[in-house]
Amino acid sequence: MQEEFGIEIGDKLNLAGNDLSIEVVGFTEDAKFNVAPVLYGTVGTYQEVRFDQKDDSEEGRISALVVRSENGIELENDDLRWYSIKDYIEEIPGYTAQVLTFGLMIGFLIMIAAIVIGIFIYVLTLQKST
Repeated sequence: MQEEFGIEIGDKLNLAGNDLSIEVVGFTEDAKFNVAPVLYGTVGTYQEVRFDQKDDSEEGRISALVVRSENGIELENDDLRWYSIKDYIEEIPGYTAQVLTFGLMIGFLIMIAAIVIGIFIYVLTLQKST
């Protein structure tokens, strides 16, 4: 963001959909989610941005919890949902589209390779017959 948008340390950023101004205190290298830049902050700042509530404590309203269990999980709260790791990964934004793109690329690669090999064998057969 520093080079792309000319942002410097000490600048204030206004986030879309929120009146909160965040001060830039440093930069990291290549921090991106998909193609969007990433901002790092405290749990309290995240809660203020996400839930519109100022809370100085670092105890948060966490929206996800990862549990590994061989015996399965029983949820006692109807507001909670659980996903297998495979299902969770498939819910990541852009994951399905990326897998589909790579699948199509591999399919076309195999098709093109088959055509090239077919042409090679055809030319080889023509040369042997003459």
